[in-house]
Amino acid sequence: MKVGRNDLCPCGSGKKYKKCCLDKYMLTNSDLYQHLKDEIQLLISLCKFYDEGAENAAKILALRIRVLIHDTKIQKSLLSQLGRKNILFYDTASDALGNPNIKIIGPFHGFIGNSITISPDGSSSLKWVPFLDNTPPHYRIKKVPLQNWLNKVVIVDGNNNEFTREDLILCVCDKDGGAHIDPEIDKDYADLSRHNSMGWKLMRNGAGIDEEGPHLACIRQIAHEVVKTLKDEFPECFSESVIYNPTFG
Repeated sequence: MKVGRNDLCPCGSGKKYKKCCLDKYMLTNSDLYQHLKDEIQLLISLCKFYDEGAENAAKILALRIRVLIHDTKIQKSLLSQLGRKNILFYDTASDALGNPNIKIIGPFHGFIGNSITISPDGSSSLKWVPFLDNTPPHYRIKKVPLQNWLNKVVIVDGNNNEFTREDLILCVCDKDGGAHIDPEIDKDYADLSRHNSMGWKLMRNGAGIDEEGPHLACIRQIAHEVVKTLKDEFPECFSESVIYNPTFG
């Protein structure tokens, strides 16, 4: 049956055909797989930049992750277009929050840690680092459905504000430099990323120096989980020229 210009578009958008898919090129499965290969290469390159010290690369990592997995009413993620949002994702975060036998005292950081760096001049700094594959021995690494993975709380700050993976991805991407910079951001996220709501301080000469926010280290760990997941599910997109060899953490 031929679709008329003024008929509803068969794609399901609710728009008229002439204002939607008429005279548009529809991506083939081959096109989508090429996009997936490109996204994987971008993720790996950005992870490498982060590991070499360019931590702001995490902002672009958040954007690339969003392209892969986040759906809206008018935009479909790449995995949705490939029909593969049912894959299981690596979860490297602690399950302590959901364990009734474990009492969490103070801020919680489920898949990142702290590192003290001493410079050649003797000065020191405290920073958040992603665990990558160096998770504590008692952590149970597992695979979970995407929605469970996105909705899991991975950070609880000193004000008892909870942050899921999805919270962090969208805050960094949509509001804080990944794809857009909003003039206003959520106060809870601002406290986490800018005002040390985790509460960690490095004592130097009797004074406490605030640690920077953990949000970028979290995005790097999330990217690690995504790349490992994609490597399992789409091995054909990895080759000798597409190698993921994390060196941080």
